[in-house]
Amino acid sequence: MTNDNIKLREMHMNDAVSLQILFDSCQDYAIFSDGQPFKSDAAITEFGNIPHGFEVEKKRVMGIFDVCNYLVGVLEGLAGYPDNETWFLGLMLIKPSHRSSGIGSSAFINLEAYVADESYKSIELAVIKDNIRGLEFWKKIGFKIIKELPFEKFGNKYHKRYLMRKSLTLQD
Repeated sequence: MTNDNIKLREMHMNDAVSLQILFDSCQDYAIFSDGQPFKSDAAITEFGNIPHGFEVEKKRVMGIFDVCNYLVGVLEGLAGYPDNETWFLGLMLIKPSHRSSGIGSSAFINLEAYVADESYKSIELAVIKDNIRGLEFWKKIGFKIIKELPFEKFGNKYHKRYLMRKSLTLQD
């Protein structure tokens, strides 16, 4: 999947070192979301981090690569979660030096095409309520707030989040 300045490629456990380097460069997000840095095994953990009873084969970790084939971000999601018509985006993380450059929008356009090609009807995500830039980004590309979720603990922090959805069909 490519779009002008980036391409997405599915990552696997053998890509854990590259993913860990990306996580290590994005400690600002880990501190914001969890109140602590990413752990040294965060990338390995990411490949197996799924809801109880969910099939690990439906977990997707997609690397975002720039024109020089350098890993500058990651998208993580669950195909067919929470239902068979939905693709749940659990994480979109862009290297700080590449934020606000259009890479996030381009990556999402590629992801949206991939998800639509897989016949899913919507994409859902949960954004931390205090993540104002993230919330505005998701609204700008067409996500709507579905509901506010109760406080939940992430690492050392508690957050309220908004559940957001973007329909991939014209009827919704």
